[in-house]
Amino acid sequence: MTPIEETIVVNYIHDYLKDNTNLNFYKYQVGKYHMDYGDNDVISFCGVFDGKSRSNYFVGSVNMVTNDNDFGMEKTFTTMHNTR
Repeated sequence: MTPIEETIVVNYIHDYLKDNTNLNFYKYQVGKYHMDYGDNDVISFCGVFDGKSRSNYFVGSVNMVTNDNDFGMEKTFTTMHNTR
């Protein structure tokens, strides 16, 4: 994940979680999710919440042009690449 992609994804996640009182206080790690949507404007991502006991993991995508974005919780780990 490039630094620009990471900034876009982190900003989206921050916006998504800001009103979610169940999740907005957890720290998280995010990485590139290697899902090919066939569109260079879409960044797919996965991540993990630190310290959460159930449904720790998440996946999603951000479309940098249309803002057609997606975020979902997962119960199993998805391999992350280039995490920070």
